[in-house]
Amino acid sequence: MAGAFAANQKVADFFTNPFVPNSEKLAALRSVAGEAGLSATTMGLFETMAENGRMNILTDIAEVYDRILKAEAGEIPCHVSSAIPLSAEQVKTIFQENILSPV
Repeated sequence: MAGAFAANQKVADFFTNPFVPNSEKLAALRSVAGEAGLSATTMGLFETMAENGRMNILTDIAEVYDRILKAEAGEIPCHVSSAIPLSAEQVKTIFQENILSPV
Protein backbone atom coordinates (compact mmCIF):
# COMPACT_ATOMS: atom_id res chain seq x y z
CA MET A 1 0.00 0.00 0.00
CA ALA A 2 2.83 2.37 0.85
CA GLY A 3 4.31 1.53 -2.55
CA ALA A 4 1.06 2.58 -4.20
CA PHE A 5 1.22 5.89 -2.34
CA ALA A 6 4.77 6.49 -3.55
CA ALA A 7 4.12 5.33 -7.11
CA ASN A 8 0.76 6.98 -7.76
CA GLN A 9 -0.02 10.49 -6.55
CA LYS A 10 -3.73 10.00 -7.29
CA VAL A 11 -3.87 7.09 -4.84
CA ALA A 12 -2.06 9.14 -2.19
CA ASP A 13 -4.37 12.10 -2.80
CA PHE A 14 -7.47 9.93 -2.49
CA PHE A 15 -6.49 8.42 0.86
CA THR A 16 -5.13 11.63 2.38
CA ASN A 17 -7.96 13.90 1.21
CA PRO A 18 -10.01 14.89 4.27
CA PHE A 19 -13.07 15.50 2.04
CA VAL A 20 -13.23 11.88 0.87
CA PRO A 21 -15.50 10.06 3.33
CA ASN A 22 -13.79 7.38 5.42
CA SER A 23 -16.41 4.89 4.20
CA GLU A 24 -15.16 5.34 0.61
CA LYS A 25 -11.55 4.91 1.72
CA LEU A 26 -12.46 1.73 3.62
CA ALA A 27 -14.37 0.36 0.63
CA ALA A 28 -11.35 0.98 -1.62
CA LEU A 29 -9.04 -0.68 0.92
CA ARG A 30 -11.28 -3.72 1.20
CA SER A 31 -11.52 -4.07 -2.56
CA VAL A 32 -7.76 -4.26 -3.01
CA ALA A 33 -7.04 -6.23 0.18
CA GLY A 34 -7.88 -9.57 -1.39
CA GLU A 35 -6.00 -8.83 -4.60
CA ALA A 36 -2.93 -7.66 -2.70
CA GLY A 37 -3.01 -10.57 -0.27
CA LEU A 38 -3.07 -8.36 2.81
CA SER A 39 -3.20 -10.17 6.13
CA ALA A 40 -6.07 -9.52 8.53
CA THR A 41 -3.66 -7.72 10.86
CA THR A 42 -2.42 -5.41 8.10
CA MET A 43 -5.96 -4.77 6.92
CA GLY A 44 -6.97 -3.97 10.49
CA LEU A 45 -4.17 -1.43 10.72
CA PHE A 46 -5.21 0.21 7.45
CA GLU A 47 -8.87 0.26 8.49
CA THR A 48 -8.01 1.91 11.81
CA MET A 49 -5.84 4.47 10.08
CA ALA A 50 -8.55 5.24 7.51
CA GLU A 51 -11.27 5.51 10.17
CA ASN A 52 -9.14 7.95 12.14
CA GLY A 53 -8.01 10.02 9.17
CA ARG A 54 -4.36 8.96 9.55
CA MET A 55 -3.61 7.55 6.09
CA ASN A 56 -1.30 10.53 5.58
CA ILE A 57 1.30 8.84 7.82
CA LEU A 58 1.26 5.49 5.99
CA THR A 59 4.63 5.99 4.31
CA ASP A 60 6.21 6.94 7.65
CA ILE A 61 4.83 3.77 9.26
CA ALA A 62 6.03 1.66 6.32
CA GLU A 63 9.55 3.09 6.70
CA VAL A 64 9.61 2.27 10.42
CA TYR A 65 8.43 -1.31 9.80
CA ASP A 66 11.02 -1.68 7.03
CA ARG A 67 13.79 -0.62 9.44
CA ILE A 68 12.49 -3.06 12.08
CA LEU A 69 12.41 -5.95 9.60
CA LYS A 70 15.91 -5.16 8.36
CA ALA A 71 17.22 -4.97 11.95
CA GLU A 72 15.66 -8.34 12.76
CA ALA A 73 17.35 -9.77 9.66
CA GLY A 74 20.68 -8.50 10.96
CA GLU A 75 21.07 -5.65 8.50
CA ILE A 76 22.75 -2.55 9.84
CA PRO A 77 22.45 0.65 7.85
CA CYS A 78 25.77 2.37 7.23
CA HIS A 79 27.44 4.81 4.92
CA VAL A 80 31.02 4.52 3.70
CA SER A 81 32.91 7.61 2.71
CA SER A 82 36.51 7.91 1.68
CA ALA A 83 38.93 10.81 1.50
CA ILE A 84 40.11 9.42 -1.83
CA PRO A 85 38.17 7.62 -4.55
CA LEU A 86 38.06 3.85 -4.06
CA SER A 87 39.28 1.63 -6.84
CA ALA A 88 36.84 -0.68 -8.56
CA GLU A 89 38.58 -3.60 -6.84
CA GLN A 90 38.12 -2.03 -3.39
CA VAL A 91 34.43 -1.39 -4.03
CA LYS A 92 34.03 -4.95 -5.31
CA THR A 93 35.69 -6.33 -2.18
CA ILE A 94 33.36 -4.40 0.09
CA PHE A 95 30.27 -5.71 -1.71
CA GLN A 96 31.61 -9.28 -1.96
CA GLU A 97 32.04 -9.40 1.79
CA ASN A 98 28.30 -8.70 2.09
CA ILE A 99 29.20 -5.80 4.31
CA LEU A 100 27.26 -3.37 2.16
CA SER A 101 24.70 -3.50 -0.53
CA PRO A 102 24.98 -0.89 -3.29
CA VAL A 103 22.51 1.95 -3.23
